[in-house]
Amino acid sequence: MFLVAEAVLFLNTMFSHQPDRLTNLNFMVYAQVPLFVLALSVLFVKSKFFTRQTILLLLLLAGTWSLSLFGTFDSPNIFRTNVALTYNEVEGMEWFYEVRDSENIIVPWSQIGRFHDLFDDGGSDNRISVPDHFGYDSTHRSFADTNLEYGQQSYVVLLTLDELLYQEVLGYMEVGRYTAGDYARFRNDQSVNAKIYDSLNIETFGVSSKPLKSL
Repeated sequence: MFLVAEAVLFLNTMFSHQPDRLTNLNFMVYAQVPLFVLALSVLFVKSKFFTRQTILLLLLLAGTWSLSLFGTFDSPNIFRTNVALTYNEVEGMEWFYEVRDSENIIVPWSQIGRFHDLFDDGGSDNRISVPDHFGYDSTHRSFADTNLEYGQQSYVVLLTLDELLYQEVLGYMEVGRYTAGDYARFRNDQSVNAKIYDSLNIETFGVSSKPLKSL
């Protein structure tokens, strides 16, 4: 029955999803529920008397199985984000790779290289790392002066996942590498040249550290 359900979900043209998530959904949730109930029934049948040890064993098994099941799927409750790529992000990055004129790219958190794997385009990025809070500190230096070399240009890609990660997920909130104020300050930074793409949960900016004009 589960093999038939898997085949329908994998081969149909109406519902698309990542194969590993489909497999987890069917096996970890649907299949393990009756298997777990069957395992408990065996213990009940073989136990003539409900002793304290039997009850403790059942509670231990139930607790362990429940915690394992809760950790199967990505969730903010277990400090794990959804790793699936949305169609909107894919469309935005596909456009970006076609029109960009530099491989320099800055992304706060996401593994941006996954898009190259998805497109199988053989492309690469020169990812520039930035410190926490985009490098803003008490000296009020601009984003470009803090993170780029003299005369260097780069693109900054902001995904909603990155922006909300340290604002919504408790474990990341305690670390506090980025705040809502950091993103607001970045968007109002004069060294950020322009927003070149904006579509729901993905934004792309151009930024450059321009050389000083000679007198």
